[in-house]
Amino acid sequence: MALFGHGQVLPTTVADRSQVMRFSLREDGGPGAWLTNEIFDRGIDTDLTLCFGCPAQGDEQGPLTDEGVKSLVGWIGRWVPLLPDVPIKLDLSGNQITARSLRSLAECLKRHPRIQGLDLCRNQGLTGLLPAKPKTARRAIGKTWTSPRSTQRKKQQLTAGEAIRQLLATTSLQEFRVSDNPFSPADRALILQAAAASPTLCKFDMSNCALSAAEVEVLIGEVPGKKWRHLGLGTNLKQAMVNFIANHLLPATPTLVSLDLGTTEPYSSLDVIPVLRALENHPCLKTLSLAGHGLRGDAKMLTEALRLNKVLRTLDLSRCTMDCAFFEALTNSLKWGAARDEASKPNHALTRLILTTFDDPLFPRDQQESLARMCAIAIDRNRHLTLRAHAAEAFHAGLWSSPWKGLPLPLCSLIVEQLGDDKTSVRNLATVVPARGARTAGWRVGKPG
Repeated sequence: MALFGHGQVLPTTVADRSQVMRFSLREDGGPGAWLTNEIFDRGIDTDLTLCFGCPAQGDEQGPLTDEGVKSLVGWIGRWVPLLPDVPIKLDLSGNQITARSLRSLAECLKRHPRIQGLDLCRNQGLTGLLPAKPKTARRAIGKTWTSPRSTQRKKQQLTAGEAIRQLLATTSLQEFRVSDNPFSPADRALILQAAAASPTLCKFDMSNCALSAAEVEVLIGEVPGKKWRHLGLGTNLKQAMVNFIANHLLPATPTLVSLDLGTTEPYSSLDVIPVLRALENHPCLKTLSLAGHGLRGDAKMLTEALRLNKVLRTLDLSRCTMDCAFFEALTNSLKWGAARDEASKPNHALTRLILTTFDDPLFPRDQQESLARMCAIAIDRNRHLTLRAHAAEAFHAGLWSSPWKGLPLPLCSLIVEQLGDDKTSVRNLATVVPARGARTAGWRVGKPG
């Protein structure tokens, strides 16, 4: 068993890792750097993420404040150059960092361009919602001395929107997340304009920030043709917002791979048909989250839209509410229709379906479990079909790099199909063959003839 520190088990959860990282800021920083390196080297976290977020209340180390950011800047300067030479993400979610500290953080990120991702979600300090400090006699006297009768003028306070605008303008971030922060309309406008104007930013998450359709329009209106890869725009979606996403945002962002429309706001009812219809012709979108909404839409159109989609791989419906007809339509999209023709082919692309926990007394439990079981069987079938396709492609590529130049791809697919339900063999073929092919190709280059 891997050990950490004085006989402790190596922390692998985000919460435990984050506590160690924040603790290390008060020490020499070595434990945090060692932990980050170990977790990355062992493949526990495929991204090199510096976890300084505060994920839960009651955390022993407590959230980072502006004073903690000063220590963090020093930690980054000392330890980041010693970490593996790969892109780095910095997680500062759930802390109490104010706009004032973002200037020093921006300067730090400018000096360390390997840090390409920044997470500032759930930061109370950015929205002025920090707990009030207890009143003391000294504070009361100070307030008296700086009363409105004083001729001294207070310095204009730096807003979160302006601080984030400066940060995005001076750094080379590719990913930026500020979800679950109740920004003012003025701050939201500045942040959206800065995100659209950033030449490097391609992943942007501003979910649960009460965005409107007019505000989201900035993302595609300011810089047409910007190559977004991920957008998080979840909110209590109004129909105008849904129509804008379906008719303008999705057609204008053909490079988009992931779209998060999930929300934690209550009483959000979402007609999913416009969005799913827009995805029929989208070339890249593989992940869609509709979590937290009350889902509705014509059952027949829902089935047709999902059957026609050949790209979407993950659909997140967690925390959603849906009626029996909606769930049946979802299930029908994953199985053959009665006509057994081209139009009734099931969806074979979806390989991950995250369903909600049903608590509707009008939805019989037996029926819920039956539909959920049919969905699970269909998704498992899709995963195996996808794995077979990858194995056939890998088999073809591996053979093509061999001296006898390989077999046609359809024949490779037929050979892989003979493996049947032996998923282990198929998975091994999908991963081992390309590696062997690459080694063989490299050997032939080094030793001609």
